[in-house]
Amino acid sequence: MKFKLLVPLFCLSIFSCYSQNLSIPDSTFNKLVTKIFFNNLDTTAFQIVFPKNYDSTLTYPVFLALSGGNQSLEIVNYCYAVWFNSAHFNQHITILPIAESSNNLRNYESQKIIELIQLIQTNFMVTKANWTLGGTSNGGVAAFNFLNVSPELFKTVIVMPGSIDQSLTLSNELNHIDILLAYGTKDNKEWKKAIKYSQKILKHKVNSVKTIKLKGMGHILPLSFPIDTIYNYVFRS
Repeated sequence: MKFKLLVPLFCLSIFSCYSQNLSIPDSTFNKLVTKIFFNNLDTTAFQIVFPKNYDSTLTYPVFLALSGGNQSLEIVNYCYAVWFNSAHFNQHITILPIAESSNNLRNYESQKIIELIQLIQTNFMVTKANWTLGGTSNGGVAAFNFLNVSPELFKTVIVMPGSIDQSLTLSNELNHIDILLAYGTKDNKEWKKAIKYSQKILKHKVNSVKTIKLKGMGHILPLSFPIDTIYNYVFRS
């Protein structure tokens, strides 16, 4: 099944939107497994990509991938296809949260983030550390909120693009974290400013922080973009 509808994706800071065709190949769509969990009146949904040769008796690290826009099912699927579908994570459980209606991931408060992480730890065989955190656009902002709540879980953060909310006071427990900030040369100037601000703040807090420019790219990457151009900076073979 392919999604073939136009959905607005909202950009941080500039409060504008534009339509994007969210069609993805069947081969990519078929990797995604929807998991829905019910807790009293709350419903939490994820798209999951299990490791190659998955063994339910083994423990796996997590790639927690936070999508852009409003994190609807269609946008989450598209973001997986474009930003998070990498062979580097073949031995991870890739988990993509689907946001609750009208509650963007970037607006999740600390307790909500804690509950979401605990749900993952309770229902999947996952490691207690060395997770990778990814994010794009609104998800790239949310990534730093998630990192701040549970820094002990993560080793690597990759945002494409993403930035620290200026109201966020960063944890002092980030000195083991490696961070990669990526953005397109055609990205909005407000994003570029936000990334420079993030670089400045993070260099005093984390183990390493790098910024890379994607020549000729805008805020939304095409399906044809070779995403390992980014991941290879972090996960050298």
